[in-house]
Amino acid sequence: CNIIAVVGFVRDITERKKMEERLKDSEEKTRAWLDYSPSCTKIVDLDFNLQYMSAAGIKDLKIDDITLFYGEPYPLVFFPESFRNHMIQNMEKVKETGGIITQEAPLVDMDGNELWFHSTIVPANDDEGRIDHIVIISSNITERKQAEDRLRVQNSYLKLLQVTAVA
Repeated sequence: CNIIAVVGFVRDITERKKMEERLKDSEEKTRAWLDYSPSCTKIVDLDFNLQYMSAAGIKDLKIDDITLFYGEPYPLVFFPESFRNHMIQNMEKVKETGGIITQEAPLVDMDGNELWFHSTIVPANDDEGRIDHIVIISSNITERKQAEDRLRVQNSYLKLLQVTAVA
């Protein structure tokens, strides 16, 4: 009877070690995906304190040490007030409704340079289905916005030339 118990105990330990190894592999793959993704992924708790930011955001925002901002309110203090207010309103809606919200808005990096981001704000649930934290996935759309601005200026110039030619 003792031999069977020992065999069962060893089997349980072996299964547990395999499960821990699979979990570790999964965490490493997730971390690699986040670190190499061109999108900035942020995780905030339900009080909207920053818990994590992926490498793309750190690079785009020119943040030297992101750990200084962990546990601090998101949006970050150096973002424009209009961006912070809009993002907080959207995070509140996600927290209250469990829905997904998108927004496009300008903000600034650590040097004060304007950047545009398209963000998707998503609730993340715990095992019981309750919202546990919020994930914000942001894509830097600054180049697209700059191109749109150039086209607007060119179109305005062309319309001015047409009006001048007609007159």
